[in-house]
Amino acid sequence: MNTFPKSLADLCGVMLEASAPKRAQTETPQRDNPIVLTKEDDGTFTLTYFGQTVGWIRKQPRVKLWRAMSVHGSIIHRASLDGARKALLEAYH
Repeated sequence: MNTFPKSLADLCGVMLEASAPKRAQTETPQRDNPIVLTKEDDGTFTLTYFGQTVGWIRKQPRVKLWRAMSVHGSIIHRASLDGARKALLEAYH
């Protein structure tokens, strides 16, 4: 038991169990990522943004490059899957 007077504790900023305010627990809502990269059966990746198709990405055989094609017809070559994904999103309008 704390023998410190409540008025003095409040003045000093000391929190007593009885005077401590209860904090409501809030949950942060889970937000789905609007950018989705889905691997198809043939090995091609389909990139969608808010449910709209942005383009397709595929690993080039015998070459260390990823080839991306946007829905607007742009063909992009990048060294990584992430680079191709970013380039497709930049080309999307």
